[in-house]
Amino acid sequence: MSYPLIGGSGKRLLERHMADRPGRAEYAARTSGFFPRPPRRPRSA
Repeated sequence: MSYPLIGGSGKRLLERHMADRPGRAEYAARTSGFFPRPPRRPRSA
């Protein structure tokens, strides 16, 4: 059941719909795409 939601219609369509919103790229970079887990730490430059 997870595969159709992650690789098929659910996540892919939502990400396409949300792509132009401000701050979305930063949010997607630090959070998990589907499964709950702690936020990622930002990379130091």
